[in-house]
Amino acid sequence: MNASPYWLQPAPYRNLAALTAFAGSLLLWRYWPQQDMAAFAAVLLLFFGALVAMAAVLLALRLRQSGTTVQCLLLMLWQIGLPLVLMSRLYHQAV
Repeated sequence: MNASPYWLQPAPYRNLAALTAFAGSLLLWRYWPQQDMAAFAAVLLLFFGALVAMAAVLLALRLRQSGTTVQCLLLMLWQIGLPLVLMSRLYHQAV
C-alpha cells in the first residue's frame, strides 16, 4: 500500500476513465449513424475520458505501477481510436 493520499493514486482516475469509456462507447455506438448532437457529445465524453486516462498514466508511472499504466494506456487508446474508426467508416460511406 502506498502512503500517498487517495487522490494521488491512479485507481480513481482509471475507474473514471473506464466509466467514461463505457458510457461514451454506448452513446457513440447508438448515435454515430445519425451524426447528431448525441454523437458529438459522445466523442467529447470519450476525449475527456482519454484526458483522465492520461492523468492516471502519469500517476501510475510516478508510483511505478506498471499494470495500471498498461490498463490506462489501453483505455486511452480505446477512447481516442473508437471515434477515429467510426469517423473513417462514415467518410468511406460518403465517398
